[in-house]
Amino acid sequence: MEESDEIITEEAEYSTKSEFSKPKIVFNAMQKCIESRAKEMKPGYENTKLTRDGLPIRTWVEDSRLVFIGSVIALKSLLSPEIKNNSKYSEKINDFEKTINEKKETYSYEEMIRNHTQGTITWEKTGRKYIPEIGSVVVLPSAISPGIASEIKGGWDNKTNLYWDMVLQEYDLMFACLNRLINQLNFFKQKISY
Repeated sequence: MEESDEIITEEAEYSTKSEFSKPKIVFNAMQKCIESRAKEMKPGYENTKLTRDGLPIRTWVEDSRLVFIGSVIALKSLLSPEIKNNSKYSEKINDFEKTINEKKETYSYEEMIRNHTQGTITWEKTGRKYIPEIGSVVVLPSAISPGIASEIKGGWDNKTNLYWDMVLQEYDLMFACLNRLINQLNFFKQKISY
């Protein structure tokens, strides 16, 4: 036996008779990414309709940006063994995630809690940073008097929307990168049938 006959790979091998078909699952995940990205990318919002009796019925319309981002994250998770085995793509994905984390740090809100000290109310930062949901109540200092803060519903909405718009661009690039990896893996090669 020649040395060239002994090829050892770290990639998983799937039997053609197996119920599990990773290329098929990857194909379905890609379709979800494409379908969600083909829609208008807009923030979520609450839609209110009135019944005949005049009672409001509120329904939440999902944020299409988050649906696409979630689809790309699912595809990335599905391809994690292939990404790990390819240093070029592993480095690219890490770069995308680093940029996303930098944007999160830039647009995060730092939580503040009310503190009652000797008859006065002050606001203290907790150290917890996050991207608030649209319409969330946040504590913001007064523009006129920096020592005074107040709770404002939707006070961080502009920054939250800007964050998701900026991150969306990174996930577009990540999806393109994952497509190149899938192409390189030749998951969807045509088989000869008789």
